[in-house]
Amino acid sequence: MHLAATSLILLATKHTEVPRKVRDIVNCGYWLLNHQNEDQGYLDVGEDSELYANLRDSLITAELFSLRVLNFNTNTDLAYVPVAIITHSLWRFYTLKMSDREMENFAGEFKKLCESAVQIVCDSYVNARVALEFSGVEVALACVFIAVRNVKLELPLKFEVWCMDPVDPDIGKYSNNESEHLISKRNRQSLRGEKDRVQRVLVCAEIIQK
Repeated sequence: MHLAATSLILLATKHTEVPRKVRDIVNCGYWLLNHQNEDQGYLDVGEDSELYANLRDSLITAELFSLRVLNFNTNTDLAYVPVAIITHSLWRFYTLKMSDREMENFAGEFKKLCESAVQIVCDSYVNARVALEFSGVEVALACVFIAVRNVKLELPLKFEVWCMDPVDPDIGKYSNNESEHLISKRNRQSLRGEKDRVQRVLVCAEIIQK
């Protein structure tokens, strides 16, 4: 069981593009199993360590087995891309009628909002219910909603309206090349919600804040 869990962690680091060395994952897994034993703490990961070599080979084999079980489909509906799209559009909603100086003064506060939203997304996935019961867009909306309140701002639209279609339909007119892939027509359409989205986002936000 521990080997399977460790192999999935290794796979997840690759899928989320935050790769970690196999050595470090093996060492952490070994420590979690043995840290209560005074004689067995951290693993010797030197080139001559037979135990490390065996554990490393077992981990790589388990990773391949996990991929076969998943039918090599590791696509996961996460909130990271939607939260980038939503905050990008939120900036436009907030600053549409601001002068250049007002936008400059607001930028620091909005940066805190974005950082808070991303951090909440990361923290929210510690709760299995968030990952299993809600879509990436729903999680992103809940996290941005919480972040807006954390920095003591108000949403530029009514919550129900924003929830159902959080992306400015004219955002493409003033997009730059770097963000065009985030605000494509397909992505905008994918963010438009079904009738029960408002309630689901509120429930998700409540779970995240517990």
